Amino acid sequence: MLLTQQKENNMEQIIYNAIQTPDGTVIESINRHDFVTHEDANGKTYSVDGGHEYLKRIGDMEDCKELSMYREPWTLEYHEKARKVVKRGGRGKDGKQPLTWVPICEMSDAWVNATIVYNKERGFTVENSFFTELLHQEMHYRNANSITIED
Repeated sequence: MLLTQQKENNMEQIIYNAIQTPDGTVIESINRHDFVTHEDANGKTYSVDGGHEYLKRIGDMEDCKELSMYREPWTLEYHEKARKVVKRGGRGKDGKQPLTWVPICEMSDAWVNATIVYNKERGFTVENSFFTELLHQEMHYRNANSITIED
């Protein structure tokens, strides 16, 4: 079965594109052409694609749990969910490590703050970028909850 859902406007912005298969495996698509496939313990194959642009599913989705999230008005409950699934790619402090995707909740304070500055320098401000807004809210969340994450 093939299912594709396109985002229609900014209010339906996809922030996390993932499913959980029957054996408990979570497969997610990070970017537009990140087609991810998993052969489940039940012998069936499941796939996701589309990143933040669209939701594409291949396989018997009745067997799966949909985990995708959309942008919502900011609430504490929403932030606590989003910070665990929205990720930033990084190659280590020296920039030479293999690319890994790290949830916002695991990024160091210095990395979060550096990313906010980097984004703002490129025109992605709190006002026009969901990701920059999430990072900004993350620092408020950490301050309010006495959370510090060192490098």
